[in-house]
Amino acid sequence: MATETSASQTSAAAPQTAVENQAARLFRKSALDRLSSPEQLDQLIRLTRPRDWIAMLAVLSLIGLALAWSILGRVPERVKGSGILITSGGRVVDAVAIGEGTLSEILVPVGGRVSQGEQVARVIHPALRQQLENIRAVVSERAGQLETLRGQIAEGARASKDTLAARARVLDLRVKDAQERVAVLAKQAEQDSSLFDRRLITWQQLNETRLALAQARQSELEARSQMSQLETEDISQRNANQRDIRGAEERLADARRQLAEIEIQLRQQETILSPADGRVTEWKAIPGTRIAPGQPLLSVESGATGLELLLYLPPNQGKRVKPGMDVQIAPSTVRREEFGMMEGRVSDVSDFPSTAQAMQAVLRNDQLVQSFSEKGAPYAARISLTRDPRTASGFAWSGGSGPEQQFTSGSLAEAEVTVAWRRPISYVIPWLRKITGLAG
Repeated sequence: MATETSASQTSAAAPQTAVENQAARLFRKSALDRLSSPEQLDQLIRLTRPRDWIAMLAVLSLIGLALAWSILGRVPERVKGSGILITSGGRVVDAVAIGEGTLSEILVPVGGRVSQGEQVARVIHPALRQQLENIRAVVSERAGQLETLRGQIAEGARASKDTLAARARVLDLRVKDAQERVAVLAKQAEQDSSLFDRRLITWQQLNETRLALAQARQSELEARSQMSQLETEDISQRNANQRDIRGAEERLADARRQLAEIEIQLRQQETILSPADGRVTEWKAIPGTRIAPGQPLLSVESGATGLELLLYLPPNQGKRVKPGMDVQIAPSTVRREEFGMMEGRVSDVSDFPSTAQAMQAVLRNDQLVQSFSEKGAPYAARISLTRDPRTASGFAWSGGSGPEQQFTSGSLAEAEVTVAWRRPISYVIPWLRKITGLAG
C-alpha cells in the first residue's frame, strides 16, 4: 500500500512539473518570482491600460460628433436626370431635300460655319437630268425649224415678189390699153351721137359704139381691180408668213420656258442650301445615300448666344424641380473624379411631361428621344450654366478650374438637381420607427 501511495504522488507531481517547465519557457524567471512573492499580493491588478481609455474616448467623441451632425447637419436631396447641351437663345433648323435623288457631295463638315443660302451639299437627280436633256433636244429642234421656216419664207417671198411684179406689169398694160380705148370710144360715141341727131347714122350704130365704150371702161375697172387684188394677195401672204413665223417662235419660246423651269428645278433639287446662318451640328446622310423629298440632310444651329443644358427628368420626380434650384452637371466627355462637376441653375421647368413629338422637334434625333423617355414621358428643364471667365471652358466647376476644353452644343450630360436639404437623422427615423413598430 505504501508503494501505491508513492506511485500516486509520483504521477500527480509529473503534470505539475511539466506546467512549471512550460511556464519557465514562456515567462521570465524574475517575473514569475514577483508574482509568486507574498509581498506583491497587496497590489491591484490592472484591467485596462491608458491607451484603451484614449481609444474609448475617441470612439465616444466620434459617436457624439456623428449624433450632433445628424441633428444639426444638412445633406442635399437630389433628383437625377439626363440631358444634352444646346444653344441658348437660338434654334436648330434642318436643311431638307426638295426632290428625290442621291447625295453626291458634302461641302461643309460638322462644326463648320455657314451662311444662309450657302450651298452645303450636292444631290444628283438622274430622272430630272434626263428630262433636261430631252427638252434641250426639243429646243434645238424647234430653233432649227424656225430657221428653216424663215429661209423658206424669205425664198418664197422673193419668188412671189417677182411673180407679182410680172402680173402687175401685165395688168398695168391692160389698164393703159383700156384707158386708150375708152378715150377713143368716148370721142367716137360723141361723134356718133351728133351724127345720129342729124340722121346720118342709125340707132344701132350709135348703140354699138356706146356698148364698146362701156366694155372698154369695164375692162379698165377689171384691170384696176386685179391690181388691187394683187396687193391684197401680197399682204395676205405676208401676214400668213408672219403667222407661221410667230407660231414657230412661240413653240420655241415655250420649249425654252420649259427648259428654264427644268434648269431651275434641277438647280433647286440638286443644290442643298443652308437654311440659316450658324454652325453645322449634324449630317443626317452620307454621300451615296438615296434621299426622298422633304428628308432632312443636316442640322444648323442658328442664333446661338451661349450654352444651356436641356435636362430631362424622370416622370415621378420632375414636379419636385423648381426654377432657381442648384444643379451639378457631369458632361459625358469629362472625368468627374478629376475635374468635378459643372455648376448651373434651373431656369425653367415644363408644366407637363414632354411628348415624343415635342422632344423630336428640339432634339431632331429618334435615338435620343427614345433614350431620354425610356422611363416614361419626362419633364423638360432648362439649366443655365454658371459662367466663370477664369476657366478654360468659361464655366464654373465644383472641382476647381475644370478641364482644358471648350464645350459645344450636342454634348450629352448627366445632372443632379438639389431639390432639398435634410437632416441626416431624418433618413434614419423612418427606419427606426419601422423596426420598432412605432410607425404611424
